[in-house]
Amino acid sequence: MWLVLSAPEDTGALHLAALLRERGLNPLVQVSTEDLGLADWVYHTGGEVETSEIGLPGGERILSGSLRGVLNRLYAVPATALARMEKADRDYAREELHALYTSWLHGLACPVINRAGATGLCGNWPDRSWWRARAFSAGLPTDAYSWRAGDEEPMDTVSMASAILLDGRVVEGDVPLPLHPACARFAGFSDPRLLGLRFSVNSGSGWLLIDANPLPDLSQSGHALAEALARALQQS
Repeated sequence: MWLVLSAPEDTGALHLAALLRERGLNPLVQVSTEDLGLADWVYHTGGEVETSEIGLPGGERILSGSLRGVLNRLYAVPATALARMEKADRDYAREELHALYTSWLHGLACPVINRAGATGLCGNWPDRSWWRARAFSAGLPTDAYSWRAGDEEPMDTVSMASAILLDGRVVEGDVPLPLHPACARFAGFSDPRLLGLRFSVNSGSGWLLIDANPLPDLSQSGHALAEALARALQQS
């Protein structure tokens, strides 16, 4: 069994799940974060092997031992997981559930894209100062970093461009080939296997990296990303 974990509004993930099924990833279960928040859990950790059993609201049961690969798009504890709790307990419960999801995703034996990290449930998600410094080291053009409360991204960009990387390789996007090696070097500084980069294209300053995150927009993704993900999720 393969698993795609995504928010209900993440239509790109739904489309990608269909493309993965066409490539032989069956059965593939798409689990919304809202259903995950209503699920029943049995989770054992602390030994050499972590095991889990998740009972979804619709009756589907997901056993950790049956999972062959997971595409993880979880970025926050679902609101449904907290709705049944007393308001005074919700902050504590959120932290505990965050720890549960992090441990579960990190401990699965199958391929996981992206595993939870210290700063994000779908992989480490550092602030602008971190990735801009790494972009400079990788040779990616980026504007000088400064920040004050209320700062906004500059609005004088002529157009926007993006790239989706998987395991350090540009799989999709409209970033020119000369920038691909620098994109790959940048990805090497970050642990999420699936990474989105966003650029501004300005007539004066050229291409500038303005954003990097482990939750790229998949609404325009197509067969190239599906092929790459299918191979990655079927690796033993």
